[in-house]
Amino acid sequence: MSLISRWKGLNHAARIVTGLAALVILLEFLFDIVEITIGHIMLWTNDKRPKIGRLWIEEERDQTGRQQASTHIDSVRLQPAYERYIHSLDDLAAYVAFKSGFDLSREEFLALYRSLPGQDAGRLVEPEILSGLAEAGSWASVKLERREDKLQLNFFDPYGQPLHTTQIVMLSAAELMQDSRLEDNPVYAGRTIPAPLFVTALESLPQNLRLQVINDPQKWQEWRQRLIAAAVAPRIVHGSVTIALEIVQAGGVSVQEMEASELAVEYLINALNELSPDTHYSSPNKEDEHE
Repeated sequence: MSLISRWKGLNHAARIVTGLAALVILLEFLFDIVEITIGHIMLWTNDKRPKIGRLWIEEERDQTGRQQASTHIDSVRLQPAYERYIHSLDDLAAYVAFKSGFDLSREEFLALYRSLPGQDAGRLVEPEILSGLAEAGSWASVKLERREDKLQLNFFDPYGQPLHTTQIVMLSAAELMQDSRLEDNPVYAGRTIPAPLFVTALESLPQNLRLQVINDPQKWQEWRQRLIAAAVAPRIVHGSVTIALEIVQAGGVSVQEMEASELAVEYLINALNELSPDTHYSSPNKEDEHE
């Protein structure tokens, strides 16, 4: 039976329902075609239309946020891990202890050195020493190690041969600012000198005089970082004077005594009085004068 015959065989109500259904299907089909066409037109003209309105603003914010997040993630990936955690000398010492030591190239160490606060950088390596290593041209890397209460830096050439070693004593301010016990010793009572003042006065002297006070520069570089107080004995014995250094060592406090030349001590006392004119430090007496 043909479609025309079937159509004629339908009653009036059936014809109306069938016609409406066909019309709905046709309209839906036409709507889909129009919607797809408009979508393609908007896509083709998307870059030419002005980006205004709330949706464009929200999309721009979302895109900017994604770009910033991506840039930050990329920068964090490129940034060495130690640079993200080290902002002071104490941070560096803690990181070295955590990593059980680590190596840096010359360029990496210089970048880290420049990122530290000035005072911390100066304690890490004296600028003159670092400048000398850099100018020599043979320095290639640095190995950092934590040894007890000291941070040790070993500088190497490209062949792994050592060029220079330096150690930084890592002590807290409380450990270095504890009360001196030298006052309890009757020999040094009333003759103690604060650590910062003694260090400044001694290091202001010419090298030949400094060596007549403390004749081991390497030991002095460590002692100066551990110093609580110093004292000068009141007597000159056979042309020499006893110098006492009270230092923090191995979790306790010890006193190092050494013999300094009479001449060097005289210059040291003058330097102390120039640096601290309000506190007069007296020169030691000769044996016969004391008697």
